[in-house]
Amino acid sequence: MFFVPIFQSESEFNSVQARTDANPLGSVEPVRRLIQAANPDIEIREFKTLEDQVDRSLTRELLLSKLTSVFGLLALVLAGTGLYGILSYAVARRTQEIGIRMALGARGAEVRWMLLRDALLLAGIGILSGVPLALASGHLFRSFLYGLTPNDVPTLAGSVVLMLAVAVVAAYLPARRASKVDPILALRYE
Repeated sequence: MFFVPIFQSESEFNSVQARTDANPLGSVEPVRRLIQAANPDIEIREFKTLEDQVDRSLTRELLLSKLTSVFGLLALVLAGTGLYGILSYAVARRTQEIGIRMALGARGAEVRWMLLRDALLLAGIGILSGVPLALASGHLFRSFLYGLTPNDVPTLAGSVVLMLAVAVVAAYLPARRASKVDPILALRYE
């Protein structure tokens, strides 16, 4: 932006900026009257606040961040669903083993922990492979990271904690179902 006095400007499109301590939209009419008093030939087309102008200039970035958030959430849901499916399948395949363990005296909490441990192992493998990839690829996306560095530790730590939480939630239902297996029915299960 640069300033050119409105009377010296050759352009038909100019803008006037006014600073106010009150509500900017409440100051529209007094500013309009002042401009018309200075020059009645000036046509006033619209009034915009600085906040509206900033929002318009950031529309593309806001859209990109919202899309990225939606795709990130979708990836998180897919990871949780996949983990749930794998653990449900593992419980179905290990029904006899779980029944034998429970017949020999294993408590429900021990069976739940056994399956939760498997989920945490799978999540840990994903995290151990994902964090180095995120660190390595962070420099490629530097221009999209407003206010963040490519190696932002709090963001990476938050992602790790969130993924572990999703793994625990996804594993809880199959683990709870497995801990309630009747040992006699499980031994007959094929």
